Amino acid sequence: YDAELKAIKAELRGAERTLEGNLELKRHKAIGNNELEISRAKVDEISARVEALEVRTDQCQINAPFGGRVVEIFSQKHEMPTANAPLVRIIDDSSLDVDLIVPSRWLVWLRTGTKFEFAVDETRQTYKAHVTRIAAVVDPISQTVAVKAVFDAGTPGVLPGMSGSAVFNGPDGS
Repeated sequence: YDAELKAIKAELRGAERTLEGNLELKRHKAIGNNELEISRAKVDEISARVEALEVRTDQCQINAPFGGRVVEIFSQKHEMPTANAPLVRIIDDSSLDVDLIVPSRWLVWLRTGTKFEFAVDETRQTYKAHVTRIAAVVDPISQTVAVKAVFDAGTPGVLPGMSGSAVFNGPDGS
């Protein structure tokens, strides 16, 4: 599109020069109104094509809605993806969530905001975190409940999908 836009802009400059020359000829009565209007129409036509190509080239740049990391690329350079097809998958790694499965018997003391430590297996580092949400249902077979949490501070080196262990201080100190 960029090369096409450069070519059409060059064509527009040529049409504008022709129009300027025809205006000068008209002042000297060396050209008729018909030829002058044709050169004006040519400038208008090429200007419209320039505008259309500028819109297309502006749409070629796609900005992510947030800063993050590219997880997967679905379309390569110079490919023409189909309409509404995903181009890339991006994750927001500025605030990582922790997904936990805990015993349902903890529901007597576990609350939103409960603090704990999370040891990440891959980094061998421990980070402070707190519970942000407790699922509304208990799995009756395993007698567990899903819990969401977030880290309290930065987690350098931690990537989505890493695993680990949570250490809570229950009401009995365990």
